[in-house]
Amino acid sequence: MNAEATLETVELEERFSAAAQRLLGQDSRVTLHVEEGEQWLRDPVQRTKKYDLIFADTWPRKFHAREAALDLLAPGGIYFIDDLFPQANWPEGHQASVDRLRAELEEHPDLVSTFLPWASGVMVCVRRA
Repeated sequence: MNAEATLETVELEERFSAAAQRLLGQDSRVTLHVEEGEQWLRDPVQRTKKYDLIFADTWPRKFHAREAALDLLAPGGIYFIDDLFPQANWPEGHQASVDRLRAELEEHPDLVSTFLPWASGVMVCVRRA
């Protein structure tokens, strides 16, 4: 990150956030939030911000509150999601949700999106300017 960059991360589990705090906590450009992701997305304070990169690593930012996450994406910003290939911990029927997610992102009028059959299956979406 350059000197002007900032990083905000939201983690539900304190133990994971504590690990990030040990590694990054001394950097004034980093803000670590320990709370439920969907709640954070819907916080009125967050609604005033725009982000150049959103890595939606959890289900709320992919499925339940995706539009709330996309509302925070700046023009030209990147929305990145992973785990689009079947996972051992998926509940029964989840593949249909993933298929719907991919289709909705590919058809989203404000995004240019592409699926990359790499690693766990990733999708990169860029907000149109």
